[in-house]
Amino acid sequence: MMEYYVTEAKAEETIAYGVALRGSPLAAPGLTESLADAQQLAALLTELQVEPCHFWDIVEDYLTDFRVV
Repeated sequence: MMEYYVTEAKAEETIAYGVALRGSPLAAPGLTESLADAQQLAALLTELQVEPCHFWDIVEDYLTDFRVV
């Protein structure tokens, strides 16, 4: 089972969240400053069991079609 999780990167006064695939180097750091958005994306990727080859397409679609950051 593939499990995606939220990553966190601190830069000066802001925190940026991303998503990554557990046990893999596949990661999209710093996608959003919204923890809730990152959690929702990680949950969606896990629920749909998104294969690594489709990861970037889903991340791009999520950011452009479902969220305006």
